[in-house]
Amino acid sequence: MAVNHPVIGSSPIRGANFFSIRSAIAQLVEQVAVNHPVIGSSPIRGANFFSIRSAIAQLVEQVAVNHPVIGSSPIRGANFFSIRSAIAQLVEQVAVNHPVIGSSPIRGANFLVPLKFMKHLEIFYDIISPYAYLGLELFTRSELFGKIDFTLTPISLGTVLNSTNNPGPANIAPKRKVALLDFCMQCTLHDIPALGPPHHPFIPMAAMRFIHCIEDMELRFKAALEINKECWARGNAVDNEELITECLKKTDFFQSEWEDIYTFTKENGGRRALKTATSRALELDVFGVPTFRYDDINFWGSDRLTLLEEYIKEPERFKDNNYLKMLNTTPGSL
Repeated sequence: MAVNHPVIGSSPIRGANFFSIRSAIAQLVEQVAVNHPVIGSSPIRGANFFSIRSAIAQLVEQVAVNHPVIGSSPIRGANFFSIRSAIAQLVEQVAVNHPVIGSSPIRGANFLVPLKFMKHLEIFYDIISPYAYLGLELFTRSELFGKIDFTLTPISLGTVLNSTNNPGPANIAPKRKVALLDFCMQCTLHDIPALGPPHHPFIPMAAMRFIHCIEDMELRFKAALEINKECWARGNAVDNEELITECLKKTDFFQSEWEDIYTFTKENGGRRALKTATSRALELDVFGVPTFRYDDINFWGSDRLTLLEEYIKEPERFKDNNYLKMLNTTPGSL
């Protein structure tokens, strides 16, 4: 497309960079190959393969529709639809005939982009936990951030702890001392500001219900990070709607509908959403925060990101272990 483009090497979409389109197509194809779980099956668990093929078709169609010569073929003498069809066939061949899971989908071909991750990551968190704050901050600095599709899911840690008969560290004096010192030392190690809220524990329901109501995941994550910082980095309370609004008004992504967070949350079913998410977390064996759930495995704790990164890069390395043997070991005499 770039070489044969009427204006050689120029962008096929006005104001855009052609190579970003080429990169995007390559990423989609490689995601099919690298994450393809079973030859011939859907390349994403629970997802529809044709959505990927459709996404590629849309990218190519953008080239044709927005081409400087509107509606013309992006390649001289070529038919746009044959290009779209060729790309779609290539991706389908990757899914159906992929020779080796994790290998390049075209033998001997060199992909234009580094490995991109396709399987979905879900992050369970509650602002009441200092480690949830630490975990999200470290996630933004990890290799995964910006490469993996993820969902941020607020839950009620108090409900989880009560349901699993697991007293929180705040209620066990020695554990509270050790945990808070560990948290502060880790923040120092990673150069993450840590001041702590004016009161702890506090009731985090207003924040958690509100964040659930933000449907756009990028915006949800930004809001969560900012509320976390207000609490744990700046030392301010965020335990009611007015304080949350005051916090977010300082940002450049504040939404007018957040002027009245109580009404926004109520109208969007925040209470029900948090309850449903917490119940689902319990069904998935989530017992603490942050929990990074990937490939049906719970990576619990802010210090599990390195392990998660390694697992995503080389999952087979972690399959042959003695986990099931140890899990099924019966108790000895006490």
